[in-house]
Amino acid sequence: MALLSSLLIAGGACAQVIVSNTTSVPLNATINQSSFSDASNVQARDQTGSVRAVSQTFTWNSAQALDGLGMRLATAQNTLNPYTTNSTWVLDIQQLSGNGLQAAASIVSTVAHLTFTLPASAVSPESYLYFDLSTNLSLTNGGTYGFILYPETSSDTFQRLFFSRSANTSVYSGGVAAQVSSVTGPGPYSGSYGGQGYDLGFYLVAVPEPGVQGLLAMGACAIVILVRARNRRAMDAPTRA
Repeated sequence: MALLSSLLIAGGACAQVIVSNTTSVPLNATINQSSFSDASNVQARDQTGSVRAVSQTFTWNSAQALDGLGMRLATAQNTLNPYTTNSTWVLDIQQLSGNGLQAAASIVSTVAHLTFTLPASAVSPESYLYFDLSTNLSLTNGGTYGFILYPETSSDTFQRLFFSRSANTSVYSGGVAAQVSSVTGPGPYSGSYGGQGYDLGFYLVAVPEPGVQGLLAMGACAIVILVRARNRRAMDAPTRA
């Protein structure tokens, strides 16, 4: 199921984001942190008195803009306090000081601040929550950034999201993850990003380079031409008695 939500980008411009669920990582993922153990997971939750957020820092490695990001839901999703009710969450993407492996990286600026309703139908174990940005985010190649997901408000409904993570070892050289306590909306997040010795299962997608887009367009045109030619031959073929 896809859901349109409002995205507020630094500078005041409004855009849209599509929240969807996918079971695989696209081939054009610029960053793919796929080394994780489902026996080890980390939670984001809205429980009153025990709110939790999850964050991940990363080093952007493309000259192209950020098109979207995916976060993998663990095997344990929906086994304890199943996610059964639509609820409102916040996703911030922020530029950080220093490098992505710092114990406490401070925020330089908020690149995007997203508040959205996450439908229960999009939450499924061993799949990815994917946030597709219709207005792409211009990031600095080699720059340090972080994203953090947290509930807009605390609640007694106790909605949990279980995310896959690496087993007590940071395996991604460009950043590190953390679970953060007592973070709720409206935001944007104003704390620090600190590593806790592991990484989320996540991926980032860049906008395709112009040359790649051209090749894709040419391929699509070639397919159309071939189909039309085949149909024309079929129409021109003599009918047998």
